[in-house]
Amino acid sequence: MRKSKGESERKNKIVRNKTVDRAENSAHTHARLSQETNRTPYTFKCQYCGCEFTTHFHTQKYCSTQCYADAVRHKPKTCQYCREEFQPAHRHQKYCSAECYHLASRTRR
Repeated sequence: MRKSKGESERKNKIVRNKTVDRAENSAHTHARLSQETNRTPYTFKCQYCGCEFTTHFHTQKYCSTQCYADAVRHKPKTCQYCREEFQPAHRHQKYCSAECYHLASRTRR
C-alpha cells in the first residue's frame, strides 16, 4: 500500500518538530543546570600561548585543546642515558639519539 504525498509530508513535519523540540529542551536543560550549579567563572592565562581565557574549571591550564596538544608535543625531555635535555620526535622517546639508545641497551644486558 502506497502512502499519499500529503501523509508523507505531515509525517516529515512531525519528525522535524520533534527534533527541534529536543534541541530546544536540551539547550533549556543545559542553561537551567548551569544556573542551578552556580559555577564560578575563573580567568587564567594560558600556559602555552599566554592569552587570557575564562573557564568554570579551576584546574584548567590551557585555553584550547590545540594549545594543550602543542604544549605536550613541545615539552623537552631528559635523555635517560646522558641526562641531556632534548626535544622528542614522539611522546615515547626516551633517548636523545640512536647512539644513547644503543649504549643504554648494552648496559642493560
